[in-house]
Amino acid sequence: MSGRINLGLLRAARAEFVDLLLPRLEAGDRYTGAMLKRSLDVLLAEATVPEPPEAALAGFGGAAALARGLREGSVTDSGELRAALRSYVERKLEISNPRLLQAARAASKETR
Repeated sequence: MSGRINLGLLRAARAEFVDLLLPRLEAGDRYTGAMLKRSLDVLLAEATVPEPPEAALAGFGGAAALARGLREGSVTDSGELRAALRSYVERKLEISNPRLLQAARAASKETR
């Protein structure tokens, strides 16, 4: 994530929204309110993750270089590539949808 984020300000904004504004929304606006809350939750998770998901692709020069290499054919399918992509996706899900990641991991254990 680029730039510095004021975590205290982000946490305060989320708390004010969730505690004061969200409960006051009319029924027709609750879905939008829930989406805004989720957006704030994702921003907060992104801001506090120790290492960004893109770090998983550093061995390939980062996401842009990997995409370019795949398009040009200079990067080929390998166990290393698959592991890096899996790590990237899991890191993204840890931020944006941890419940889906937990369910996928549980399903994977059941099929083994």
